[in-house]
Amino acid sequence: MSGHKTRQTTRIVEAALQVIDQAGFSGVTMSSVAARAGVTRQTIYNYFPDVESIVARALTEHSAAMEAHMLAIFEDAEGLFEQMKALAEFEISHATPEHSGLNLEAGLSAQIRDQVATHADVVKAALIRAIKTENTRGKVSLDLEPGAASEVLWGIVDGAVTGATKHPDQKPNLIHAAVKAMSTVIAPQKQPSPERERGAVR
Repeated sequence: MSGHKTRQTTRIVEAALQVIDQAGFSGVTMSSVAARAGVTRQTIYNYFPDVESIVARALTEHSAAMEAHMLAIFEDAEGLFEQMKALAEFEISHATPEHSGLNLEAGLSAQIRDQVATHADVVKAALIRAIKTENTRGKVSLDLEPGAASEVLWGIVDGAVTGATKHPDQKPNLIHAAVKAMSTVIAPQKQPSPERERGAVR
């Protein structure tokens, strides 16, 4: 892709994200994106065949950037419980009303939805790795296998995100509730008391 084409494509995608941020997915039209990007509709058609392809490209790039940021924060946290807290804080604090209307408003095809709806899988894969690591170290007690546990943990966070899109003023309370609920799924491994260890030695 030439430098000019790359710049124009980036300009159009950034304009689409701005429209989504201000007007939701239903506000994305060729005219609205063209006006925001400062180009003609014909210019946009030179790079994208329709609105759906613009939205898909915008969401793909936005999701990739958000996932990279989220994973960096997740990996930097010390231990599984701090990682779960970091995940809940990130996901819930970034929730916006547009999240809840994605499938209905955008009208994306099944194929495009599959391309942009990978975020949950990325999160669950990170959780599985973290759970396995802590379990191997003997720091957590599991009643569920890691894959099932990750599904439950993501379900808790995703439910809180939905709540945050409808009640943004409740985000701090939703974060607290999600972290508390997540901690009931993964329990810390009980360490033997010093007295018990001394008794065992005798």
